[in-house]
Formats: sequence, C-alpha cells, structure tokens
Amino acid sequence: MKLSVLSRYLVKEVLQSWFAVTLVLVAVLMTNRLVRYLSAAASGDIPADVIFQLLGLKSLSYLGLVLPAAFFWGSCSLSGVFTAIAKWRR
Repeated sequence: MKLSVLSRYLVKEVLQSWFAVTLVLVAVLMTNRLVRYLSAAASGDIPADVIFQLLGLKSLSYLGLVLPAAFFWGSCSLSGVFTAIAKWRR
C-alpha cells in the first residue's frame, strides 16, 4: 500500500509527537518511582541492589498507562500545528 505525501507527513508528525510525549511522561514517572525506591532502600524496606530491577519492571507497567495518553496528546498537538498553518495561510 503506497501512502500519499500528505499521509506520510501526517504519520511522521503524529509518531514524532507521540514519541516525544511518551519519553517525557515516562521520564517523569520513572524519576518519581526512583525517588520512592531510594527512600525505601534508605529505610531498609528493600535491598539496594534490586532498585534498578524494580524500576525496569515498573517501567513496563507504566508504558501501558502512558502510550494511549501520549498518542492523544501527540494528536492534539498536531491539530494545533494545522490550525496555526491554516491561520498563517489566510
């Protein structure tokens, strides 16, 4: 199936926005979780050598939460770009 130029542009823009929003949201969530794990390790609740294993496992569960929201926000930002282009062309 061959995509038109406009379709390729739309797919590229949506995927770039989606990827950027996903990276930011995952980074924020993982930083928050890392601070909690470090606090728990400092108090002796969990061993210090399993922090990054727990963080890696938790990142997989966060992806299921983040991906739909990131796709929505990426699509919304794309509609904002098209609105700005339409106003500029008037």
